[in-house]
Amino acid sequence: MYGDIYIYKPIGPRTEEDDDVITAGDVQSQLDWCDSDTVTVHVNCPGGSYFEGLAIFHALNACPKHVTVIVEGIAASMASVIILAADEIVMSPFAKIMTHGISGESCGSAAQLREDANEMETFEASMLEIYSRRTGLTADACRTKFMADSDTWFNAKEAVAAKLADRIEQGKLTADMNNANRNSRDPNPNQALAFYQSCAAILRVPNQSKDMDFIKIKNQFQLSDDVTEDAFLAQVEGWRTKVIETEQLTAQLDSFKTAAALAETARIEGLISQAVNEKRIVAPQKEMWKSLFAANAENAEKALMGIAPAKDLTNISTGGTPDEREELAKLTFDQMDRSNKLERVRGAYYDLYEAKFEEKFGKKPNK
Repeated sequence: MYGDIYIYKPIGPRTEEDDDVITAGDVQSQLDWCDSDTVTVHVNCPGGSYFEGLAIFHALNACPKHVTVIVEGIAASMASVIILAADEIVMSPFAKIMTHGISGESCGSAAQLREDANEMETFEASMLEIYSRRTGLTADACRTKFMADSDTWFNAKEAVAAKLADRIEQGKLTADMNNANRNSRDPNPNQALAFYQSCAAILRVPNQSKDMDFIKIKNQFQLSDDVTEDAFLAQVEGWRTKVIETEQLTAQLDSFKTAAALAETARIEGLISQAVNEKRIVAPQKEMWKSLFAANAENAEKALMGIAPAKDLTNISTGGTPDEREELAKLTFDQMDRSNKLERVRGAYYDLYEAKFEEKFGKKPNK
């Protein structure tokens, strides 16, 4: 009675304006009241707050009981991280998992924007480590697979293949096994995988055993009356071979994708280092540019290659002359920033600083 927890709402702190959420406190309270040795967490959640979700993940991860998560509808965004704390993750055959990178809002000075971007990267690093520990992939591979610049969706079969889930629970609505057994052609790998998962418990019984309740099996998988036990097991064993072949090919494909991702990461780091050497950006901006490439590599590369080298400002006087203002007016906000002239412009020519700031960020700076 007390072994079930339902995460059927967005994740977030409860406020007067929004109380239709599930909090870490809600989950911890239900765990504390649970009087069973096992806990089943039912999930149908669109995601929500990073910190509240992280606390829920910790509560489930630290729970000494056996925790099973069942994704019954959707586990999206932060919910896709929460489910990874379970001992076993089960998918409804029609459920979905959605992953993506962290998004947020920021405003203020260039320094503040960089600080906020760096902080978001630390949050993503924590999520990547969780994905990595669960799937066995490297953090870079997880970034490519789960934290692309757009939403990435996994159906039940894809979630199992990606190691975001352990198995699919078919329930009463199973595939029509009559047609499958009457068809002389071999199934495709996806059909084989789905069938093998459904029959996993049966395969634990040795082929030579005659002690199985085959009538029950026939009813469960809707087999025709003329199918024999030996024929059924032979068919399942053949499909299991298809699954093994599919898993091997999937592992090879994942390896190729990982190698390609590492090569792309090295190429991007080379472009950023080259930009620093050519004085188109400064070294402290490297991490910010890595984040921009992670969000949208194509647009980031165009923007980076379009930046002109910083002008030599060593001959500009500092006495507040018309010539100095004229030279500074020729620079962009980023060029002023890279050449450490922002404070000079802000102090001596605030109207010029205000114009350059508005040109860069689309709004006037806070005085």
